[in-house]
Amino acid sequence: MALSALLFLYQKVLCDDLPWLDGLKRPTVPRHLHCVLTIDEVGLILSLLSGQHALLARLLYGTGMRIVGSCVDRRRRCARIFNVRFSG
Repeated sequence: MALSALLFLYQKVLCDDLPWLDGLKRPTVPRHLHCVLTIDEVGLILSLLSGQHALLARLLYGTGMRIVGSCVDRRRRCARIFNVRFSG
C-alpha cells in the first residue's frame, strides 16, 4: 500500500516520473490452500470413531457443516447445531 501511495503522489499529484520505481517487485500475498480430504480418507476417519463422537462427526459431515457450527452439551447429553441457514 505504501508503494501505491508513493506512486500516486509522484505521478498524479507532483506530475513527476520515478523511473527507478519501475524495477521494483510488488509483494505477493501467499495463497492459503484448504486441506481437503478424499472420500476414502473421510470414510476411514468416520469408521474409527464410535459413540457420540461418531454421531456428531457423521451429522456434521453429512450436512456439510464445520465443527464451529455445533456444540456438545455433556451435562444435558445433547448436541446443538446453530447458525443453520437453509436456502431454497
